[in-house]
Amino acid sequence: MENNNQIIPIYYAGNSVVFAGVFMSAYSVALHSSKPVAINILTMDVTEKDPKFKPISDKQRELLESCIKKLNKQNTVRTIDMKNQYIKHIKNSKNDNTIYTPYSMLRLFMDQVENIEDKCVYLDIDTMSVRDINELYSLDMSKYEYAAALDYMGKAWIAKDYCNSGVLLLNMKLIKERELFPKCFEHIKSHRSMLPDQTALYRCVEDKLILPMKFNEQRNIKDDTVIKHFCKGIVWWKPIFHMYNIKQWQIEAVHSELKIHEFDDIYEIMNQEREKNPSLFD
Repeated sequence: MENNNQIIPIYYAGNSVVFAGVFMSAYSVALHSSKPVAINILTMDVTEKDPKFKPISDKQRELLESCIKKLNKQNTVRTIDMKNQYIKHIKNSKNDNTIYTPYSMLRLFMDQVENIEDKCVYLDIDTMSVRDINELYSLDMSKYEYAAALDYMGKAWIAKDYCNSGVLLLNMKLIKERELFPKCFEHIKSHRSMLPDQTALYRCVEDKLILPMKFNEQRNIKDDTVIKHFCKGIVWWKPIFHMYNIKQWQIEAVHSELKIHEFDDIYEIMNQEREKNPSLFD
């Protein structure tokens, strides 16, 4: 599967409350990409479940698109309503109420997105691009359903080949042929899990490519890091372990606790837009 597409399709999932994360992640991808990017945001209105679960709005989409078009005129942003898929496959299932929002499972319905590309990238909103996303997108995926890096904690606690689903390179053609995603949501319906989508992908895949950690760096940024993932972590603070969960939009904590300053230019852009459009970032 060669990278003949001149536009890199990137998929996220989320709601209006986390727009700051979507904005920062997508902007970082567009900023460092050597090719135009098509940003696709899987979203839905699930306010009957939680009043905060509002979809990414048209104004939020328009703002993000206007900003990344300044980097490349071919960059685009669209939102995709996934409410029907949620109602059909997730609502009232064993994993409808976990520590994660229902948006985390929307990646498993990407095969139902009309005219989806044969190959695409899925990113959690708490990821930031440090280098060109094309390093990931250009990998040969012809033999694999998806590519993912190992999960930093899961590889020790669950299985040595247990992967993190926050960064996925997806062979959608093979996923459809092997019906990977339908198998995943059937697994979710019948097996309760703390990490339902991630575990379903691990249990149901036939062939996966394990990526170098530079494509999903879950700890300190290194010289070759392509994507930094602000996922949960554990540090040893005597006499006990301490769990932290600092996201890139928690700027003060990113600076003071994680000592990360690589994204200060993007923070400046976002703060400028927040001052002009405060309601879009609330």
